[in-house]
Amino acid sequence: MNLMHAGFLLAGLAAMTLPIWIHLLLRPRAPLMEIGSTRFISQVVQQSKRRRWIRRWLVLALRCLAVLLLGLLFARPYLPEVPVDGSTREVAVLIDRSASMSARHDDGRSAFDQAKRQAAKFLSEQGDQARVHLGLFDASGVQSVSSADLSKLDASATAGSYVKPLQWAADRLGGSIRKDRTLLILSDYQRAPLDGAADLLFPADVPVEILDTGPAVSGNLAVLDVQPTQTELRPKHPIAISIWISNQSPFPISALKLSLELQGPDQTVKQQAVVDLEGEQRRSVVMELPITTSGIYHGTVSIQGDDAFAWDDQRYVAFEVTYPDRVLLVDGQSSDNTYENETYFLEKALRLQTAVGSGPPRTFEVERLIWDRGKGFPDLGGFRLIVLANIGRLSKSDADRMRQFLERGGNLVIFAGDRTSAAVLQTLRQSQLTGKLEFQPPRDVQLRVTDFDRENPALRLFAEPHRGDLRRLTVHRILPIVDKAGEFEVLMQAGASPLIVSRKMGTGRLTFVATTADRQWNDWPQNRLYVPLVRQLAAWLTGRFEPLRPVQSLTIRDAQQAPGIEDDLAGVVVQNVAASESDIGKLDEDAFRAKLGLQRAAAEDAPVGHQEFAPEGASRSDEKWPWVVWGLLGLLSAELLLSSRTPE
Repeated sequence: MNLMHAGFLLAGLAAMTLPIWIHLLLRPRAPLMEIGSTRFISQVVQQSKRRRWIRRWLVLALRCLAVLLLGLLFARPYLPEVPVDGSTREVAVLIDRSASMSARHDDGRSAFDQAKRQAAKFLSEQGDQARVHLGLFDASGVQSVSSADLSKLDASATAGSYVKPLQWAADRLGGSIRKDRTLLILSDYQRAPLDGAADLLFPADVPVEILDTGPAVSGNLAVLDVQPTQTELRPKHPIAISIWISNQSPFPISALKLSLELQGPDQTVKQQAVVDLEGEQRRSVVMELPITTSGIYHGTVSIQGDDAFAWDDQRYVAFEVTYPDRVLLVDGQSSDNTYENETYFLEKALRLQTAVGSGPPRTFEVERLIWDRGKGFPDLGGFRLIVLANIGRLSKSDADRMRQFLERGGNLVIFAGDRTSAAVLQTLRQSQLTGKLEFQPPRDVQLRVTDFDRENPALRLFAEPHRGDLRRLTVHRILPIVDKAGEFEVLMQAGASPLIVSRKMGTGRLTFVATTADRQWNDWPQNRLYVPLVRQLAAWLTGRFEPLRPVQSLTIRDAQQAPGIEDDLAGVVVQNVAASESDIGKLDEDAFRAKLGLQRAAAEDAPVGHQEFAPEGASRSDEKWPWVVWGLLGLLSAELLLSSRTPE
């Protein structure tokens, strides 16, 4: 038997002496009387005295026991329904180890440290024979650990999650044959998505205890995200990044210092800014950086905050600074009317500052050459892509320069047109540019695009119908091509007629388009897909889809990972904590239980009417005080009956 207030029992033991003292002090004393003959009277008196003595001691014992039971009643005895050794008990303990559990209390201990202490205390009370399942959880799942290793572990840099951990506990407790099962969850109960909660089937007969070990915080300053917004070295357009910061306090912050430090190929960039933040505000700050050389720059952005969430005051960033890819447009049909130039639509599409894939918008540095007014190609050094649009003449030496340009890693696109004569095609073939392609005379058609290479990096974007259907593009005149040798890849075709074909040449690539770049032979410039199609093809040919050293920005999803930057020959990987971990809001316990179908522990199952007048946890289901009350009433009744029949 255990006692909730053992001091009252000690007081009862002390109070037991009161009836004894009263009995001794008030014991009646018989007066001495002299009478004649006492032989017969002495026998009667001796028998009566013996009975009174026995009854008096019984009354004294009942009174002492009544006082002891009164003290025991106030001590509130209880008999645990679970054996002390825990032989019928099976428990699961889940400890949140997400990044927010690194938040510090006023005493310097983290929420994770508090959770470990509470878990150790809970486990020490379960008994030697109890079966224990101990797990650390975050968005990556649950890691089973032993209680001996618990003190050596620390919080991770991952986001929080609750559904997978609860499924882990349900799998272990749901199949248990032990009758006393309990789940204890220790967390800061930070707001986290409950995706998959509808599919969670947690055992309804397993009570769940919830303990919040997080500090009570009223604000948090955080760097939520850092993204480059301008990464091309262009005149009058400095390199820039956008930094998202937040103030979750209800009070404004003035003169907040924001610091950036980047390490580049041959320079270190340091920059500071001072910003003001209103209460509960989230805003972006754009920093223009004095970067003048290309390469990969990586470093940190930090704020000088003072709050419990110190880990989100810094964020890592890396990005590549490049020069725009130079593109030479060779216009084979110039006109006094700008809109009638062969490369007018191409030039407009390539000059737009539109993002290609993910990352900040990038442009092409476009130069236009009017072929009929020149004497040949300029110096081709520095160009990544050359576009020949409906040229009417081409010398053998110029064609050979094109072949050398391709072999050195350049890229060439040839658009057909009315000026693309048989002589031009013959020159291309003699210089081995078009291989064994056979060309037929141009003919009028009415065709739509029927198929395209969905695996090609340039056209993969259009495999998703919501991004645009290339089959809406039509042509009404083409230059038929036949590739009997199978040297070219067909990127796009209309019926049996190839529209765009391509092949590798050396380290470069040649692409031939069987229609014009303008509206003479098709309606492509009038279609909204023209700009993305042109930019995708140009980005593919200039290698933007295959960077030499890619930069990846990842959110940490593994408990073994830490925030930072990994830089090697394969590329740069930036790892940061999920921005959601900076949220100081907490989940409501009642809504949390209702959403996940979690039952309260037995000690919390008091009737609603009782909860209105008694604090939570004021009584236990295994208390035995009613038995003590009935025993006390019985003793008092027996004492009353016996004392009334015992003369003094």
